[in-house]
Amino acid sequence: THGPHADAFAKLRAGVDRQWRDDGAFRTFLWPAERNDCQNFYPGEALLFYAALYRHSGEAAVLERALRSFRCYRAWHRRHPNPAFVPWHAQACAALHHATGDDELRAFVVEMTDWLVTLQQWGAPLEPDLWGRFHAPGRPDYGPPHAASTGVYLEGLATAHALARDSGDTVRAETERLAIRRGLRSLRQLQFVSDVDTFYISKPERVLGALRTEAYDNTVRLDNLGHALLALTN
Repeated sequence: THGPHADAFAKLRAGVDRQWRDDGAFRTFLWPAERNDCQNFYPGEALLFYAALYRHSGEAAVLERALRSFRCYRAWHRRHPNPAFVPWHAQACAALHHATGDDELRAFVVEMTDWLVTLQQWGAPLEPDLWGRFHAPGRPDYGPPHAASTGVYLEGLATAHALARDSGDTVRAETERLAIRRGLRSLRQLQFVSDVDTFYISKPERVLGALRTEAYDNTVRLDNLGHALLALTN
């Protein structure tokens, strides 16, 4: 609440607070006011903000809001499962569990990530360059395979792995460790590292180190690399 970023932080908090509702749900758009989609994305990010805020401030009112949102969105996810929902909620619930010891929070991290690992593709008949990505071909509503998606899923799985390891759940920790390693392999397949990867690029120095979106999609995006780096440091 002090320092050079105090004003920006206060505005951020006011913005998140404004979108929160008494039932724990978040409105996802301030403008246009009629929009309230992207429920699998923005509320998890907002809940992670509240979890981090409570860790630093210890404010009872923040915890109350966070727990109400947790219960609201746990019910949402059980009705509308979607992999995009998992990583931010897993990180938020793990942080709240560490702060409170509430086993409901830990159990939901387990529930979400146990389901998420079933969406990881591995082995034939898939081409080896695609192994380790997350994709459900029969569910187009889950979105296409994407480096940024793999990276953010790994953020959630890294959090779940640490939670399982610290709680002595060695079997689940090993399952998550394997999924993380396979996901990192997938991301490595997408990285421009050397002349071998960039032989067809006219200005290779501009892409070295970057991650393309898929083995067959050379689009370079900041979130492709950003989520991968966050997963590695999680």
